[in-house]
Amino acid sequence: MVGFGEYLLKILLPLYSFAIDVISTELQVESISLASNGSTKQILAVVTNPSPLHVSSSVLPAGIPIQLSTLQGHSLQHFIVIYSILLAYICGIDKKKYKLLLTSIPFYLAVEFIDIPLVLLGSGYDLIYSNLAPDLISGSIQIMAMDFLNGGGRIALSIFAAVCSIGTYKFISNGHYNYLLLLLFSNAKQIKI
Repeated sequence: MVGFGEYLLKILLPLYSFAIDVISTELQVESISLASNGSTKQILAVVTNPSPLHVSSSVLPAGIPIQLSTLQGHSLQHFIVIYSILLAYICGIDKKKYKLLLTSIPFYLAVEFIDIPLVLLGSGYDLIYSNLAPDLISGSIQIMAMDFLNGGGRIALSIFAAVCSIGTYKFISNGHYNYLLLLLFSNAKQIKI
């Protein structure tokens, strides 16, 4: 039986693939899918290096496939945290609750664009450096980003996205965007763009 989480992840897989290709200039996605390893559900990505990868004094030949994985629950954690906070906030709103949920979508997608691709890439670089240059592991930005996200940064990112959603909702609901647009266009006329 396929649940809501798996449907959501299937929709997000192309976003993860695109994000990995944008973030990394050295690795590109060959395939990305959902898989089960026993009772553990994972997001699996296979990446290759289109050109030889020089790591310290070693070289990883071009075209070597590297399998990356992270738990599906990591991705679903964002949805749960963000929308739990927003639903708790909605209880105090009298009208137009849908606007808050709509303003949260870009923030939710941004969090997904950042987290899962960085964790997958971090695990790939961890694998590469472990085999070719173990001394570089501690200084790798990709591995530090993965460790940060796995060590509590994921929840912090979700909470930040929920707070930004609420702030954006309040900004739009209070009509402040009209004043901002007025300022922008009045200054644009003076500058004569």
